[in-house]
This record gives sequence, structure tokens and C-alpha cells, in this order.
Amino acid sequence: MAVGAAAAAAGSLFLPWAASGRAERSGFELARVADSAGLADDTWSRLLLGAVWLSPALVGVAWLALVLGRRVAAAAASVAVAATVGAGFAVVAATDAVRPLPGAIVGSIAAGTSVAGSGLALWTARSGGRWWARSRGPRRRRHDG
Repeated sequence: MAVGAAAAAAGSLFLPWAASGRAERSGFELARVADSAGLADDTWSRLLLGAVWLSPALVGVAWLALVLGRRVAAAAASVAVAATVGAGFAVVAATDAVRPLPGAIVGSIAAGTSVAGSGLALWTARSGGRWWARSRGPRRRRHDG
């Protein structure tokens, strides 16, 4: 669930994210415009822009980790994509000059789902793969004999 939602979040970057006037821009186009305009002048902004461009590759890493049975690594890569898309949505939503479009909304929902799925994956990894298991150690059978 987490990796699929991360893939949807990264895929949402190709959809229209924001509009100003008649121009509609995808998440990648917004990142390019912000970089061209010099709006990303501090370290965190540059890091966010780099993460936007790396999001599809991080989804690939998450899928590979999932196939190899590395659920914690898959969850970590999924959370990285979700954090990037979520931060991008926060920036778009906080800007008065543009109005959010469906891509930003789909991306934020997928990012939230990815974080929830990653939390569930980490919880089940800790409890031996059973989501219903308690974390108090192995179950012991009661013998009546």
C-alpha cells in the first residue's frame, strides 16, 4: 500500500498542480519555474527541488526494496516521496498567486496514504509480519496437561 501510494504521489507530479492566469503547470514545471526565477535560494528550498526531481527514482528504489523483501527500506523511500509531495503541496497551497489544481490534491492524498501505509509496514515488520500481533514477544500456548 505504501509503495503504491508513493507511486501515485510521484505520478501526481505529472498532473496539473497549479494555475496562474491561463497557465497550468505540473509539479515538475513548478519546480523548474521556481528554480529559474531564483526562488529557491536557501538550503531547504534547494533540497526540496532536488527531491522533486528524484521522486520517480525513489519510487523505483521503494519497489526494488519491496521485491527484495526489505520492507523498512521500502517504507523509508515511500516516506521520502510522500514528504516531498506533501511539502510541495504545502508550498502551492500557501501561495496566493496560484490556485491548486487536481494534481496537487491527488498528490497530497496519495502522500498521506503512503505515510499511513509506511507506518503500518513498519509496525508489522516489528511484530513479525502480523498486524494483529502484540509487541510483547512470541505467543505461548497454554498447556492443560
